[in-house]
Amino acid sequence: ILDPSTLTINTRDTIALQTIQYFDGLGRPVQTVQKGINPRGYDIIKPVKYNDFGLDTLNYEPYVDSTHAAEYRPGFEADQPAFYNALFGDGNGMSPVTYEKSPLNRVMKQGAPGAPWQTGATCHPVRFDYLTNNTSDLKAVLWKVSGNTCTYNNFYEQNQLYVTKTISEDTAITFEFKDKQGQVVLKRSVLNAATNADTYYVYDDFGLLRFVLSPEGSAQITTSFDTTNILAKRYVYAYNYDSRNRIIAKRIPGKEPEFYVYDKTDKVVLYQDGNMRKYSGSTKAFEWMFTKYDALGRVIMTGITTQFPSQTRDAVQTLADGATYKCREFISYSGTTRPSDNIYYSNQAFPAYSSTNCTLLTLNYYDSYNVYLSGSATPVAILSNSGLTLTLPATPDYQPELKYVSGKPTANFIRYNNYMLQSATYYDVYGRVIQTCEQNQQGSMGYDRFTNLYKALTPNILKKEHTHFSYLSTPYPTLGDVTEYTYDASGRPLTYSYTYKFSYPYPGTSSARKIAYTYNTLGQVKTKQVKDDANLMQTVDYAYNIRGWLTKINDPATVSTTGDLFGMELFYNNTDGSVANKALFNGNISGIKWQTV
Repeated sequence: ILDPSTLTINTRDTIALQTIQYFDGLGRPVQTVQKGINPRGYDIIKPVKYNDFGLDTLNYEPYVDSTHAAEYRPGFEADQPAFYNALFGDGNGMSPVTYEKSPLNRVMKQGAPGAPWQTGATCHPVRFDYLTNNTSDLKAVLWKVSGNTCTYNNFYEQNQLYVTKTISEDTAITFEFKDKQGQVVLKRSVLNAATNADTYYVYDDFGLLRFVLSPEGSAQITTSFDTTNILAKRYVYAYNYDSRNRIIAKRIPGKEPEFYVYDKTDKVVLYQDGNMRKYSGSTKAFEWMFTKYDALGRVIMTGITTQFPSQTRDAVQTLADGATYKCREFISYSGTTRPSDNIYYSNQAFPAYSSTNCTLLTLNYYDSYNVYLSGSATPVAILSNSGLTLTLPATPDYQPELKYVSGKPTANFIRYNNYMLQSATYYDVYGRVIQTCEQNQQGSMGYDRFTNLYKALTPNILKKEHTHFSYLSTPYPTLGDVTEYTYDASGRPLTYSYTYKFSYPYPGTSSARKIAYTYNTLGQVKTKQVKDDANLMQTVDYAYNIRGWLTKINDPATVSTTGDLFGMELFYNNTDGSVANKALFNGNISGIKWQTV
C-alpha cells in the first residue's frame, strides 16, 4: 500500500438508503416505498393489491411520486397508471395474472407491462393449459434404465403424465411432461404442424438422471441403446453414479467420457477427460487433474498428476477409499512436517503431492499472510514498493488488518509456462479489496499493482489505480492508469474518468477520458456523454419502451443533423415498412435500423 490514507474511511460521506414496507391487517405486504431512490431524489413506490382470494392479480410495476414523503400512498390506483401514461403513452404499467377458477390457483395467463401484453382476448400474454398425456398427439416414449442401457418400452399409458402446455407471446407452443414424482421426462417444442423437437430425460429407480436424449437423438434413436452406440455418442448425454449417488462418469455428445474420483467427504479430488487419457506408444500414460482442499472445503491447490498412469477410474477410487490420508490440508510451519516442495501445506490428503509426478497449476492461501513462500524465509506481510519482494512493512500503518481476512483468499500462485506467478490480496476492515499485487507475464522481472479507494462504507469504488512495473530494462519503466468514479445518492454511477500514465521512456500523463451518465425517472441510462478533458466529443441518447427494452441509441433519422456519429433503432412488436419486419412480442428483436455519418 503506497498511501495509508487509502485505508481511511470517510464516515461523513455515509449513505443511507431507506426502504419502508407497509402491511395490511393480515400481515400481507401492500406497499413498498424506497425513499429518495429516484435520480431526482423522489420516492419509488411499488403497490400490491389483492383480490378476494388473496391473490395479486395485477402485479403493479414501481412508479415515481414527486415527493419525499416516504409514506403510504393511498391513491396509487390512479397515480401509477398516470405515471406510465405520461412516460410511455401507455397506462398499463402492470403484469396481470389470470388464475384458474379452482382451489389449485394455477396460472392460466401471465401478462406483462404494456397494452399489447395484457390478458385480453386480442393481447399477447403467455398462456398456460394443464393436461395429461394420451396415445395420440400427447404421447411420450417410456424410456427406462437397466444397468448402463437405456431401454425402449413403447409409450406411456394414457393419463400417466402431467402435461403443461405453454403458448408464448408469439404463439410458440411447448409442452412439459412430468411423472407422478414430479420429474420432467419430456420437453416438447412444436416446430410446425408435423414436427416436434423432443428432449427426453431418463431416470433410474433412485430418481437420478441417467440419460438425456437431445431432439436429434429422440428423432433418430427408436430402440434400446447403451453409451457405445454411435448415435448415442453423437446425441445423448449419459451419467453414471456410484453407490453414494455421486456422479462418477459423464458423457456429453461428441466428447469422450469424463471421470470423477471422490474423497471420503464427497469432494472431487481427481478429474479426467478424454484428452488426459494419453498413451506413450501403446503404453498408457494417463493424467488426472487433482484438487486439494483445506478443512473448510476451500480449494488450496490444483494440478496435474501422473501417479496413476494406467489405472481405471474404479481402481483409483479404491485407492482413495482405502487411503489413510486425511481429507484436508493445513498450513505447516514446521520444517519436519511440511513437504520439501515449499508449498507449506501438510500434504496429508489424497492424492499425495510430489514434484516428481505432479505439476502444480494453482496454489491458494487463506486467512492470514503468515505463510512461507518458495525461495523466501520471510512471511508474506506486504509487497514492497520496489517490486514483488516479500518484506515486512517499515511501519504498522501500512499493515492490513490481519484479523479481518479470516475466510478470505490472501496469497495465490498460478502457473504460467514453467513459472508460478504469485499474487497477494489485501482488504480493509470491511472485507473490501484495497490492493492486489501480482506478477505479470515477465515473472520475477515485472508485476502489476491494483489499488482501490471506496466511497464511505459502500462497495462503490471512487478511485482505482493500476501500475505496471517492468525490470527488464534500466531505468525501470512504469505504466499505469487511474480510473475515477462518482455516484449519485443511490449509488448509480454518474461519471467515469480514465487517465493513462507512464514514466519511461516518455514520461507524462494522457488527457483524461471522461464519461458522464444521466438517468430517466425509472433509473435507466438516458444519456452518456463522452469527453476529452473538458471537451465534449459525443452525446449518446438511449430510449426504452414500457417493458424496459432498449429501443433507440440516438436516432438514425437525425444522425446527419445532430452531430451523432451513429444511430440505431430496435424493433420488437412494432413494425417498420423500410425494415419489413414481423412483429415479435417475446422480447426478441424483429428488426434493426441504423445509420452512420
